[in-house]
Amino acid sequence: MTLQNRMNGNISLELQAILEDNGDFVIYGCDRGPKNEMGDRFEYIWEFTVKLEHVPEVLALLGGTDGDELLEIIERHWKQIEGSRLEEKIRKSGIPFRLDIDGK
Repeated sequence: MTLQNRMNGNISLELQAILEDNGDFVIYGCDRGPKNEMGDRFEYIWEFTVKLEHVPEVLALLGGTDGDELLEIIERHWKQIEGSRLEEKIRKSGIPFRLDIDGK
């Protein structure tokens, strides 16, 4: 699901939230910066991952209960809000996560 896809001048930000086949919850982000004098665009891609065993904690944090679908809760209550605030809320909650960043 797309959480965010916006331009700020010549910089774009895309955020996607998915449940992986293994049950992990991942927020994928891609920031594309301005082009340099060679025409190359700086970008970095990051993955914010909550492992399957902690997904019920994320569901509860976002107001869901057993039987609710995490992506449906996000669609209803978080998609309208800037997507990065969702990642920030999870990070500040103490729920374990992994953050991988790849910059080019």
